Amino acid sequence: MEKILVRHFRGRTELPYLAEENNYDFNFQDFQRFDEKRVILPGDQITVECTYNTESLERPMFGGLSTKEEMCMVFLVYYPRMKGVRTCLSGLTPQTVMK
Repeated sequence: MEKILVRHFRGRTELPYLAEENNYDFNFQDFQRFDEKRVILPGDQITVECTYNTESLERPMFGGLSTKEEMCMVFLVYYPRMKGVRTCLSGLTPQTVMK
């Protein structure tokens, strides 16, 4: 992966990015802290965009959880604790991938 971008939307308005890394390196992963408080409200949408460069590959690269596959994962930590919120997971359906 080359780049990763975490976008934040409220209704039809895009808010400032939650994270942006234009020179992603698997061997140098870190946390990005905010300089100021960020608020995520019910109904907000968070979108993760990953950019890959596969020009040098001779075969297709598939996604997965192995280091031999491409991964795109973002962890957001929030405070204060919200009752009932444990994990938020999303992923592509096979139909979306095939498009």
